[in-house]
Amino acid sequence: MTCVLHLMKKYKNRIIATLIALAVIISGANWVMRIAVGVQRTTAHVASRASKASRAKKSSHTSDESHSFLRQARNSGLYDKNTNNLVMQAVVRIDSLTNKHALTSSGFSLNQEKTDELNQKIAAIESTGNNVSFVVVDLASGKTLGYKQSTANYTASSMKGPVIMADFEQGVLNPAATDVATAQLVQNAIVNSDNNSYQQLIDSYGVGALHNWTAGVNINTELGRTKYWWIPVADLAKMWVLGYDYLFGTDAMRAQPATNAEAFYNAALTDSSRQWFADYYTHTLNSFINQGVGGTTYTKAGWNDINEYVLAQNDAGIVKSDTGDYVMAVMSTAYGRYDLLSNLAHSLASVHDEQMTAKTVVK
Repeated sequence: MTCVLHLMKKYKNRIIATLIALAVIISGANWVMRIAVGVQRTTAHVASRASKASRAKKSSHTSDESHSFLRQARNSGLYDKNTNNLVMQAVVRIDSLTNKHALTSSGFSLNQEKTDELNQKIAAIESTGNNVSFVVVDLASGKTLGYKQSTANYTASSMKGPVIMADFEQGVLNPAATDVATAQLVQNAIVNSDNNSYQQLIDSYGVGALHNWTAGVNINTELGRTKYWWIPVADLAKMWVLGYDYLFGTDAMRAQPATNAEAFYNAALTDSSRQWFADYYTHTLNSFINQGVGGTTYTKAGWNDINEYVLAQNDAGIVKSDTGDYVMAVMSTAYGRYDLLSNLAHSLASVHDEQMTAKTVVK
């Protein structure tokens, strides 16, 4: 013990210095740990902010892409620059369908299961020696599906729907002040597809309203003064996009369709004065879209079997849906084959509900 005390006294200064050094080291370690924790927290905070900024940037970038997409369309010279975004998005997507002879899509990729299903439905129609073409477009997302969308088909009475709708939209007819006799002609032409009633409306009002209404959406058909035409199904679909905008479009939907996607879920009529004639489209004769899809549809069918060169069994219009309203147009020569065509319409509705809604961002 005495020896230990002697050594401590002898090396007192060294021992004190060593203890001080150890204290500094221990204290420094604590500070290093504090600094490390602080750096870790700061890094995590920065990473979190960077992630949020990245998501915001991505969302903004998607929005910018959408706006750029529409700006390019407006500057192309193909469309009226004043066309609202609801209509512009849909018609540009229809025009962007690239394959003219097979299933093609814009804004999404059709999965293999649905591709096989649709090809089977198409083959069932074409194996009878008939032709078929179609376009489906979701009004909020703009996602579009087509098949032989550029092939010209005889419209038959499917044109009665857009022609009469154009008369109301362009103010040739006033839904709030239509006389009883004219209203009866409208009902007979739309609901029962009565040719005489339609002819009287054409004689009285012509088709100038349709020309004006469709002038800004790149219709590829020369709409003459006749009452029926040969047109591609893409053009018929565009007319019904315009029809949707007239009946159901709001300022918010027209400005930012995808952002206001929920507004397109079974949208209500924007003007009650249009209710009386709009309702006529919900129970039209021989609508295989209504047969195949069910629920509420606003459609006008057309058919013809005068001879083998002008066979037609067509249907087009608006489908109201809890997943988002959309336009469906189908043109074919499969006269009388409501079974095959309603089955096709059913499959197209299934594709829409599963893959074309605005729940996912348009690519």
